[in-house]
Amino acid sequence: MILHKQKTETEYWYRYDDSPGFTKFHIRLETYAVLRHTDCGVKLYMGYGQKEKFVLNNARKRFAYPTKKLAWDSFVIRKAYHVGHLKSQLNYAEQLHTAVKDLKEPPNATHDYGLYVRLGDNGDEWY
Repeated sequence: MILHKQKTETEYWYRYDDSPGFTKFHIRLETYAVLRHTDCGVKLYMGYGQKEKFVLNNARKRFAYPTKKLAWDSFVIRKAYHVGHLKSQLNYAEQLHTAVKDLKEPPNATHDYGLYVRLGDNGDEWY
């Protein structure tokens, strides 16, 4: 008697990602086939020639999610963190620009690894 393995449907996990364009947003849904389940997570197929990726089941942040809804929610949260990080960088750049814009020339460097400016009160104190 010959036993045939029953063909099972492939399970997929999902991740939304973006790539910046000049005039448009490019949001794509990436789909990863599940290779196998472990006690703690799943192993995902990342593509030909690449290592498989392990994703924990109960992690706070995951690379991919078992449903498109969870993947979308994760994408929205990631973009909120992205905005916060970029706002912080912009704030730093604006403060530095304010501190140095009226200087006619840089002060003498006292260290080999650059100049330091104290951002704060009047923004013109170098050390």
